[in-house]
Amino acid sequence: QPSSRDWGEIRFNINSRGILQNTILRYGSNSSRYATVFNNGGNIDFVDSEISYYDFGFKQNLGTSTISYSFFRNNGNGTGFYINDGVANVSSSSFYDHYNSFSASGGTLNIVNNNFVNSRFGAGFIDTAVDFNNSGNTATGTGIKGLIIGGFIDRGFILQKDTIPYIIGHLIVNAGGVLTINPGVIMKFGPPFYFGNLDINGLLLVNGSSDNRVYFTSIKDDSIGGDTNGDGAATFPNSSDYIGLTFNARSFGLIKNSVFRYGGGFPVICHLSSGGNYACGVIKNFGGFVNISNSQITNNYDGTVGVNGIIQSAIYRNVRWGADGSTSAQNNFWGDPSGPYHPTQNPNGRGDRVSDNVNFRPWL
Repeated sequence: QPSSRDWGEIRFNINSRGILQNTILRYGSNSSRYATVFNNGGNIDFVDSEISYYDFGFKQNLGTSTISYSFFRNNGNGTGFYINDGVANVSSSSFYDHYNSFSASGGTLNIVNNNFVNSRFGAGFIDTAVDFNNSGNTATGTGIKGLIIGGFIDRGFILQKDTIPYIIGHLIVNAGGVLTINPGVIMKFGPPFYFGNLDINGLLLVNGSSDNRVYFTSIKDDSIGGDTNGDGAATFPNSSDYIGLTFNARSFGLIKNSVFRYGGGFPVICHLSSGGNYACGVIKNFGGFVNISNSQITNNYDGTVGVNGIIQSAIYRNVRWGADGSTSAQNNFWGDPSGPYHPTQNPNGRGDRVSDNVNFRPWL
């Protein structure tokens, strides 16, 4: 019987040219070093074609590859497409039964109008070293239905709206780095992708709009972006499902028209990281400047910790604190018309609890 690894690869070296059209390639990629098609510096068009059963279907170290209207199928393992450098354009293609449908560690990758089916560990993995552009993609079937983002951001990096949510494992914005999140982006956090943490040492710009909010939520939250963890109704989101956003010294955050829910989690880890109770907010600020407007912060363990300003936002149903630490928080809704609860400043408030240094008057 034929099987993957029965033969090696078709290799395109520097300055070569390849056009593969109406072509079917099966059972290649005879080790993890090889791919059925390997671009090592050429210019390849792969159109109306198929690659099936492999470790890597199509791999690019250098050069330019254009893949369109094509079909990739495997046996539940391996990767359909991998890029390390160069430019790759992948559009209107289908990827079935992979571990990751695609993976990118460098170069420029444009992914448009593709369908990823039955990806065991995510539709794709994207390192932040990649210049990544995407739109109109779908993820269906079994497995993890999201685009996994990880790494260190040392430059400008933009997340743009796609049909598929982003899954954040451990993402760090270094000093000098800028992460911009465009309207309509859905970001999900939590195991099995580490503990779900976004560390900011540089600049975070969250640019939601009133009709196209940005979501930060649990990977178990099926109400937005669908059943991303692929378990049907077996799990439900809870407060503390992931850690959340941490702003460190000299960082800056401007967040508007966003929704934060089911985070601020892992209280034991939070406490160990801060030496006290000041680290379990879904948004935590330790020496940066963070301003939030027109947003919703709900169903977290703690809402915010040490945020400089919150205005025209809804903060409610958080387990312990709605807002903790020195915060200017006027003109917000706290879950009840009576305002937030504070034992001396507003003992009749039935909304979320606030700490001593939160300036919450007036409220909505």
